[in-house]
Amino acid sequence: MRAAFILLIRQKLEEEQSVLRQHIVQCLHTHSDLNTKIILQQLTESDEQSWPELLATIYSEPLQQLRSRLEMVEAALSQIHIGQYGSCSDCEKTISSETLLMDPTEQRCAECKKHRRY
Repeated sequence: MRAAFILLIRQKLEEEQSVLRQHIVQCLHTHSDLNTKIILQQLTESDEQSWPELLATIYSEPLQQLRSRLEMVEAALSQIHIGQYGSCSDCEKTISSETLLMDPTEQRCAECKKHRRY
């Protein structure tokens, strides 16, 4: 994939990652239980890689949706970092640029997505 395209996608993903983290913190502030306050404190003191694991202990649907999306964004950023971004996780063919522009976290090409069972 072209370097300019990857740079654009990386910027888009980093912006989304930042927004997701802000929404997670805002959502946590709405909870008053002690466990949530402890997790919020841990999030502020830990590195960003620990966020999904720390958030896994909170059973709030909105938080779980944010956490899931954050994991997808971070997986895509990791793939960019190791030079594997844009390759289908099943067949390793290139995922179309159009698909990646619609959802930069997409892990499968159109053909594999049709046959995915999960």
